[in-house]
Amino acid sequence: MSTGTDSTATTEPTPDDGVSLFLVVLTYTQPLEQIEALLPEHRRWLDEHYARGTFLASGPRVPRDGGVILARGHHRADLEALTRTDPFARARAATYDLIEFRPNRGPFAASLLAGGTPGSTDPHGPLPTAQPTSRT
Repeated sequence: MSTGTDSTATTEPTPDDGVSLFLVVLTYTQPLEQIEALLPEHRRWLDEHYARGTFLASGPRVPRDGGVILARGHHRADLEALTRTDPFARARAATYDLIEFRPNRGPFAASLLAGGTPGSTDPHGPLPTAQPTSRT
């Protein structure tokens, strides 16, 4: 147990309007061939929820035995219902584990809760990009 202040805490307050982030962990239950067949429809589903601001990031797990979605929302039950509309879920090709959290530290905590995407309209500016280094 520690006491006192922590110098790594952000100075920006995070919104406390009941918004949480959810780490949605998908685990494939069918062979990759079936996953590949469903992938175009799954990607359309992802795009729809990116456009609504619900999804913030997604991608396959490594090794490729599932995927991960970073989502935001007000109620866990709503996100659970949303996952049931995924083509992978409808085809019983994946299971879903939801981990809810409220980030309160780090350079992107406030913007993620607010629905921002770091690097676009983030008030702190775009993410730095790696610069190539010379090997001469």
